[in-house]
Amino acid sequence: MKEQFMERNTAVLVVMFSSAEQENLHDHPVEEKCMQSATQDLQSDIEEVKVSLQNKTLALQRIQIMGALRNKLIQDDEDSRLILKTIENILVLSQKITEYQQKIIFGSGINWAEDPSLKAIIPQLEENVYLQ
Repeated sequence: MKEQFMERNTAVLVVMFSSAEQENLHDHPVEEKCMQSATQDLQSDIEEVKVSLQNKTLALQRIQIMGALRNKLIQDDEDSRLILKTIENILVLSQKITEYQQKIIFGSGINWAEDPSLKAIIPQLEENVYLQ
């Protein structure tokens, strides 16, 4: 991503310098459009990098929390037993949610298998329950 950012930044600078050298009144609207387009592209890239950084930070935090929970469970004290009980409750609730989703799917009377977009939703529902 850094490489793409640097390449676009370099391209913008090249356009700016070449335009400055050619100083022609007729080229100003084209130069302005080029600059606007390059600016929008760079802003879009910056947003993508920000989102990527947030996602990676969240993933790292999840990994750190799981490591801390594993270490705490090893201690086998009152807190660790409470954590284990909470995890068991979360698993039971996730299974029930999946069961209810399947009941709703079957009870709706819609043939989900015929419509590809609806058919794709079913695995997503199951994955979302287990990922959260």
